[in-house]
Amino acid sequence: MLPSPRPFPQAWFTRDGDALTLFVPLFGDSAGREGDSLLATAHSTVTKDGVQVGSQDEVDTSYPLPPDPGRYRVQLDYTRSGPAVLSTRNRIVWTFRSAHVDGAPVALPVSVIRFTSALDAHNRATGATIPVRVVRQPDAAPGRTRKLTVQVSYDDGAHWSTTSLTRTGEGGVAGWKRPSGHGFVSLKATAVDTNGDTVEEMIIRAFRF
Repeated sequence: MLPSPRPFPQAWFTRDGDALTLFVPLFGDSAGREGDSLLATAHSTVTKDGVQVGSQDEVDTSYPLPPDPGRYRVQLDYTRSGPAVLSTRNRIVWTFRSAHVDGAPVALPVSVIRFTSALDAHNRATGATIPVRVVRQPDAAPGRTRKLTVQVSYDDGAHWSTTSLTRTGEGGVAGWKRPSGHGFVSLKATAVDTNGDTVEEMIIRAFRF
């Protein structure tokens, strides 16, 4: 998500005057390279100061915005159907402040959280730690990660437990306890930056154990 560099002015998450453009790569590898996948369902919702601006059954789309300043919340929900068995249900939520902009499209101050677990050829974890990194959208206003939490689930998100996390720079290393048997690890993480902007990600069936 949000690979660098952005290939054109409206990528990936921008405001142009009073229009929000969402053209966010939803999949990628641990190195940050953009990927793609067919979606079974997709939905986006935008609110400003707690009031809904709009909602669509699309995630690559645009929304008209009011010009006055406010705090926005943008949520993307999407699922994959078979034969995919990993990243089957995903959610990402951003909050940030924005107002009318003049001139060229502006990259909004959003981030994504990348997980770079060591996996084998069958996408099974080979260790008990999960490196985590918060990545700012290219060309966006700077902000440093102030708070980061990571949770894991072994039952497709029915129950979550908070991991231990050793912070390093703009990320850290989360520890998780491998259950007996075999199954899937789902991940949920939240980051807050020094400007008060937030990102929350949920990946159901991120990898196997």
